[in-house]
Amino acid sequence: MTIAFVLALFFQVMDEHNIVRKEHGIEFFDIDFKLQDEAAKHARWMARNESLVHSRITYGAENIARANVNPKGILSLWMNSPGHRRNILDKRYTKIGAAVYKSKSGRYYWCVRFK
Repeated sequence: MTIAFVLALFFQVMDEHNIVRKEHGIEFFDIDFKLQDEAAKHARWMARNESLVHSRITYGAENIARANVNPKGILSLWMNSPGHRRNILDKRYTKIGAAVYKSKSGRYYWCVRFK
């Protein structure tokens, strides 16, 4: 995947999260570059290792997925999962970092960090 493609996906994921939050009367997420870097590293690790595993974070929350869907699709999947939905709609979280990486087998690994 090219840098331009990864950046485009990131901004689409951000938009989808903020659309959902707006629908629920919750303030938009702000981009946090530290969370962005952490999400990118974890998504890349999952893709390289073909392993869907949560990282050991000591703050905030994390949504992960292995799904060949677009940003709207990943939000739909997460909004239909109680734990993921709770993270997205949690008013305590105001910052976000998100990433997606494609594995050698063609699977997409998603990681979103919230703080």
